[in-house]
This record gives sequence, C-alpha cells and structure tokens, in this order.
Amino acid sequence: MNNSLSVSIIATVLLLTIACSAFAAPKNEVALFEYEGVSEGGVSSAKFGVFKGILKDKISNLKREVLQGDAQGFDYLEEVYVNFRDKDTFDKSEGINLWLKNQTSVLCLMRGTIVSDDNITYLVKSNFHLGELKGTFPYDTVNITLPVSSKEFGNTQDSHSLVILYALAMDAKRLGHDKSHIARFLNSANNKLADIKRRGGVLNGDLGILETALAQATREILGGDNGN
Repeated sequence: MNNSLSVSIIATVLLLTIACSAFAAPKNEVALFEYEGVSEGGVSSAKFGVFKGILKDKISNLKREVLQGDAQGFDYLEEVYVNFRDKDTFDKSEGINLWLKNQTSVLCLMRGTIVSDDNITYLVKSNFHLGELKGTFPYDTVNITLPVSSKEFGNTQDSHSLVILYALAMDAKRLGHDKSHIARFLNSANNKLADIKRRGGVLNGDLGILETALAQATREILGGDNGN
C-alpha cells in the first residue's frame, strides 16, 4: 500500500469519526423498572409511589440546578425524563449491559427492591446501571439504600441526583463537549456530595466509591480549573 493511499484511508476514517460524533444524540431516558417487593394496593406500593414522585420531581428541577440561569448549549436537558417501566426480567448484569447498549437513548437503568421488617419503616434499595457511562467507577452497578421517609427526603433526592449527574457528565464527555460544559455536571454532582455531608448524611452503599470516581473524573477532565 503506497503512502498516498494510506493517508487517504486515514483521512476518511477521521472524517467518518467526526461525522458520527456530530450526529451522536444525548441520552435522555432514566429507565425506572418497578422494584421488587412492591405489592399492588399495599403500603409498599404507596411508598414506591412516593419514591417515584421524589425522583420525577428531582429530574424536572435538574436543568435549573445545573445551569443556574445560563442555558446556552443545554437545551437537551429539557428532554431528560423518567420512564416508568414494569418489572424487568433480567437475570445477569451481562443482559442488562447488552440491553443498555441496544437502548441508545437510555442514560441509566434503575432497578431495585423496597423492603420493610415492621411494615412501618420502608427501605428503598436502588441499583443504578450506567453501562458505558460508568467512567472510572469500578463496578457495573451503583447501589444506594435509603429509607422512604420525610426525614431522609433530602438525602434520597441528592443521592439519586448525584448518580444521574455523574451519568450526564460521562455522556457529555462521550458526546465530545468541551470541559466547561462537562464541568456543569461535575460541579453540580460535587455540590450534591457536599449537601449530603452537610446535613449529616452518610455516603452509604456505593456513594463513597462514586465520590472517588467523581474526584478522578474531575481531575482528569477539568484539571485544576473546574472548567473555567
């Protein structure tokens, strides 16, 4: 193969790569499958309904929290939504990862369990599957466990928002956005961490590990200037 042909092939590959990146669409669906332990018409169903309301409310406020009035280039956040689905039939994480790979609009997949030992206090155990957006997080699943109660309302909102913001940051990186764009999500995620700690919340489950992955992503993508 002569040099001119090699250069031509390389140039074509680069152009195709740029073209594919230009047409890549943001992921905008939080796929929430019905949790195990939810019994129709029972207390667990009502508690899960409260949890869904918390999540939906947080997603609807996401753009305002991230942008703080400057919306240029972030119109796609208006399209981020929670898609409530029936119980899943996944057996293994491989099946979930394959599903995520084929569902190109899905930002993250949520499944989990709602449990109670006394039919008074209910715990929501959420499993976030991020697929290709897990970044430096070492596992396929981010696990969070919190009670469904007014006392933990803020921590429930912030902990779940934290994972979604991390996924949005990794998706912005996938789309090739500049670091000032990605910084909006990383900084908002770090603010959520600070809020949880400020109110005395514990980084339960995998949130401590996610904190490490978030810090690493912040260093690697933003360096020392926070995207400014």
